[in-house]
Amino acid sequence: MENISEFFNQLLPILGAIVLLVLAVVFYQVVRLLAELVITVKKVNITVDDVNNKLVALDAPVQTVKNISTSVDSGFKAGGHAVSSVVGKTKGTVQGIRSAVQSILKKEKE
Repeated sequence: MENISEFFNQLLPILGAIVLLVLAVVFYQVVRLLAELVITVKKVNITVDDVNNKLVALDAPVQTVKNISTSVDSGFKAGGHAVSSVVGKTKGTVQGIRSAVQSILKKEKE
């Protein structure tokens, strides 16, 4: 029993040193990972800023297209109203001419 106790008394400091060494390696890896993470976040931040600037630059052309679309829609509506108005006036004129012709024809028959 005494031999086993002596063996573990000598083994315990060695195991403690090994555990400390493993913890130091793990800590080093975590620190290195965090440093790489900071670099990656900075690169992502630069990319996001670049995309944001490009979206801001696209805002003016998109607004121009929107204005053109609104103008085209207004022109289409105005054209539709004009055609409806012309058709309505033409219909009234044709009916007036038709009535006049019919009355002339009735007079000739009588």
